[in-house]
Amino acid sequence: MKRTLALLAILSLAITAGCAAGNGGPLKATGTVEAIEINISPEVSGRVVEVLVQEGERVKEGQALARLDDTLAQAQLRQAMANLKAARANYDLLAAGPTAEQLRQAQAAVDTAQANYDLLVAGPTAEQLRQAEAALVIATANYSRTVEGSRPADLAAAQATYSAAVNNYEKVKAGPEREDYALAEANYHNAEAALRKAQAEYDRANAANPAAIGASPAALALEQATNNFAAAQAQYDKVSKLPDNAVVSAAYQQVQSARAALERAKQPALSFDLAQAEAQVETAQAQLDALKVGARAQQLEAAKAQVDAAQAQLDMLKAGAREQQLEAAAAQVDAAQASVDALQAQIQKLVLVAPSGGILLTRSVEQGELATPGAVALTLGRLDDLTLTVYVPEDRYGEVKLNQAAQVSVDSFPGELFNATVQHIADKAEFTPRNVQTNEGRRTTVFAVKLALQDASGHLKPGMPADVTFQ
Repeated sequence: MKRTLALLAILSLAITAGCAAGNGGPLKATGTVEAIEINISPEVSGRVVEVLVQEGERVKEGQALARLDDTLAQAQLRQAMANLKAARANYDLLAAGPTAEQLRQAQAAVDTAQANYDLLVAGPTAEQLRQAEAALVIATANYSRTVEGSRPADLAAAQATYSAAVNNYEKVKAGPEREDYALAEANYHNAEAALRKAQAEYDRANAANPAAIGASPAALALEQATNNFAAAQAQYDKVSKLPDNAVVSAAYQQVQSARAALERAKQPALSFDLAQAEAQVETAQAQLDALKVGARAQQLEAAKAQVDAAQAQLDMLKAGAREQQLEAAAAQVDAAQASVDALQAQIQKLVLVAPSGGILLTRSVEQGELATPGAVALTLGRLDDLTLTVYVPEDRYGEVKLNQAAQVSVDSFPGELFNATVQHIADKAEFTPRNVQTNEGRRTTVFAVKLALQDASGHLKPGMPADVTFQ
């Protein structure tokens, strides 16, 4: 369609120019106002969350035109900034050297490791042997009781626990007794009366000396009376209500647990209990034997290695951070900073801005669509650099010169003339149509002439038909 219109325009211009040549008047031609078009495409892909301009709207250089979703990039930026902060803190810590507390802890670790090593070298003390022998005696006695079954004392204790759980369950289920309610009610009324009395004393003291009321005995007495009243009210509310299901259920669970314990006490020892008691005896015997034999060579070597490691850590702290450590820490800071810079640059690319002032010619994206790199999202026209291309016939080609002045008129502003200057003259003719080779048809041979328009008023717009008269 555009090519057909262009051919028709060339024919019209050629005929117009031919008529002008025939009557010997000034050279005239017709064309369409054009502007430099700038296609704006995103550099990164993303979902369009906002389009800020409409077609035909004038924009300024640097103005935001559309925004892509930056939720993920912002989250990555926060993580990168946290990594940068940690890297800087690590570098500052290495550069500042160890603190007194770090040195103290490192020295304590050395002392502990050395003491453990010395203890292994010296062997067990008499107290350690006594404690190990006592543990063996206790484990053996527990094994004997397990083999014999529950003793009468254990059975009696289980029976007493069960009876107490049953009595508590019956009491909880029945709810507070009348005596409990009467006592709670009396305490509530007494606390209420005491609170009113303390409030009256406080009001009198405050009226007499407001400045000293904060630490006065009346203020302390009022605070105490308030606390007593709150406690009495809570107890009164508790005994006034029916028993809570959760409390009743908990009391019932205690009965069940006590009954199970009583049944276990009545039964002879299970094989599992015997095995566990026997294992405790064997463990106690092994610990006693190990103390009597003393530390083995492997234990001494491991303890000495712990001493050496703790001492090396202390020496490293005293010596301070080495040059290699500082260089590595500085490299971590640079890498973290580079990540932050890269993400900030990526976030900036998620906002499409106008590279220059102009008018929005086309808008190819809408909110919610996916914008991809290289795909034209918006097209700007630069109105400060308007041009007009016309076609002159071959027999009047010699009348047009570079920088030649011309006047332009448009139908939208009748009577108003705009200045133009010849900017470019085609070196190659165009034939319309191409198969005309006669002398008469040679008049349809035309040359393209491009003119630069001056429009301080801003009236001219791309796409306007315009008539040109060459000076």
